[in-house]
Amino acid sequence: MSYSSTSFCALRGSTLDIPCTYGHPTDHTVIKTFWHKEGEKGKDPFDLRLDEQYEGRVEHLGTENNCTLRIRDVRQTDSGQYRFRYATDKTGGAFSGDPVTIAVTGNYVNELIKYNGEF
Repeated sequence: MSYSSTSFCALRGSTLDIPCTYGHPTDHTVIKTFWHKEGEKGKDPFDLRLDEQYEGRVEHLGTENNCTLRIRDVRQTDSGQYRFRYATDKTGGAFSGDPVTIAVTGNYVNELIKYNGEF
């Protein structure tokens, strides 16, 4: 996996895109792709799109070899480490990328008001 950066900072209430691309062995067919948040040790990675805390806010913009993640209405609880993961049709064909760290600060609306003076 290749990321434009491995650390991102976002304001609460904003939209964050994490650009990402990936490749896979040519003799493998990708059957599943998803992003997951690092959790407790020993727990299986869980697709963010299926997590009720992210429901309707997370979008995997990916097409073939593109694994960009979009998180809308970023929340303080979104801070943490995330990984892109894909599985292929071959035994042992599940791969996770290096972690990407998200730090959530401030408030998008308040920062707009400070910057622009008003809407």
